[in-house]
Amino acid sequence: MRRPVYCVVVVFLALVQPVTKAAQEADAWAGTWKLNVAQSFYELSAAPKSEVVRFERSGEGWKISEDVNYVDGSWMHRHGVFKFDGIACPVAPVLFTTWAFTRIDEHAYDLVEKRGGSLISITRTAISTDGTTRKSTTVGTNEQGRTVQNIAIYERQ
Repeated sequence: MRRPVYCVVVVFLALVQPVTKAAQEADAWAGTWKLNVAQSFYELSAAPKSEVVRFERSGEGWKISEDVNYVDGSWMHRHGVFKFDGIACPVAPVLFTTWAFTRIDEHAYDLVEKRGGSLISITRTAISTDGTTRKSTTVGTNEQGRTVQNIAIYERQ
């Protein structure tokens, strides 16, 4: 009697585990991410005091929200809805700003940010294989016209 039940459980787990793993890999960036300021490097812009980014499914796409607290006490909230299709989507409440996300693979994507149609920055984000950290490398041009970068390290919450 025990052998058939054991076989059914093993077969069930063998069928469910690949589906669950695939779903987790496809959504590696989903969830809440907190900036680790101490491990991050800022050259393109001033380092914030803190930052939290949230990715959540929204129909066939994604909702992203970003809350940033700056050292001077000011703060910024930005949000948008997008797909990983490279198409520019508006970012609220920042006027004339768009984000375009493109999936590289299950653990990486690119983000192109434009303001008024002009390129502001390109960010490549990679999620660690264990899914606990996220590294975003942003390249842009500073006010002097020099190419500079930020490297932001986030931890899953």
